[in-house]
Amino acid sequence: MLIMIVAGASLALVILVAYALLRSREESDSQRVVAPDRDQMMASILFQIIRLGGATTAEALQLTGRQLRFSSPIVDQIDVSSWAERFSLVSDAQERMDLLDLCVRSAMLRSRNFPLAQYSALLDLSFGLRFQTDALARLRERHGFTFVDHAKNARPRSADRAGGSAPLFERQAVDRTASMAVLGVGPGISRHELVSAYRKMAALHHPDRFHQASAEEKSLAAARFIEISRAYEALLPFYED
Repeated sequence: MLIMIVAGASLALVILVAYALLRSREESDSQRVVAPDRDQMMASILFQIIRLGGATTAEALQLTGRQLRFSSPIVDQIDVSSWAERFSLVSDAQERMDLLDLCVRSAMLRSRNFPLAQYSALLDLSFGLRFQTDALARLRERHGFTFVDHAKNARPRSADRAGGSAPLFERQAVDRTASMAVLGVGPGISRHELVSAYRKMAALHHPDRFHQASAEEKSLAAARFIEISRAYEALLPFYED
């Protein structure tokens, strides 16, 4: 009787181990199936960038297919930054730059004035692809896009009582001291320190963090994000490698 009990327990243990191994293999296979490939990453990122410019889902799908000239399943509502980081692991520097350039040119098909959400996503894409925002600045110089500061309608400055929107990247005399104060840095910093300070401040005031906030909080955060981006963009030429 004791031998039968031991044999039965051993058999049950073997079955449980085999079942656990089978489930583990099935889960591993499932993960491999759902992991996006390069084409799906490109298509999903491009789709998201286009739609953030105000395109409908149908329009974004059409433009994505037209720009990529290949068909690939698209994952909706992705985090652009994390997907860009994934893409950077399976692509070289030229392929990453090609994707950033493609997204910029595709965004421009609707307008050369990018809304805040779209420009923020392009910043996320640039960072996720292991570039700094100077890569986006170079593309701005090449293609001539801008980002319109609509927050000036709500909060006009004393020198701009008429309100109205103005390009974020309009060329003005640079007040380096004021720009450094915005980013919380001082004289003598390196380019690396400037970039780090910008990334920290931009992440803190990124519009995605305020999607459930009140309209007033969203407006204030957007204005602050614009101010930070403008200060960084103004200082960057003074800190070339």
